[in-house]
Amino acid sequence: MLNTDFSQYEGNWVRVVDTDGDVWQGWVSDVDYPDETDDGLWYLGFEHMLQNGKRSPVGELNQSEIKSIEITDKNWELGYRKYSDAVKK
Repeated sequence: MLNTDFSQYEGNWVRVVDTDGDVWQGWVSDVDYPDETDDGLWYLGFEHMLQNGKRSPVGELNQSEIKSIEITDKNWELGYRKYSDAVKK
C-alpha cells in the first residue's frame, strides 16, 4: 500500500497504476483524509476518469488500491483537452 500525503493530488490530473496493473487517469476533484474515513485510508474522488484509456464510471479509488500515482497536469484546461481527445478515440 502506497503511503504518501494524497492531499497533494487534489485539483490535479493524475495517472494511477492500481494493484491489479490497471491504469487510471483523471482529475482528482476531492480527497478524503484518513481521519474522515471509517477504515482510516485516503480516498481520491475523481471526475473525468479513464480506465486503460476508456471512459470509466468509477469515481473513487482508495489508498489500498493504488500502487503508484503521478501528477500529469496541473492545468485543468490542458488536462481536460487530453482527456477529451482520449475519449474521442
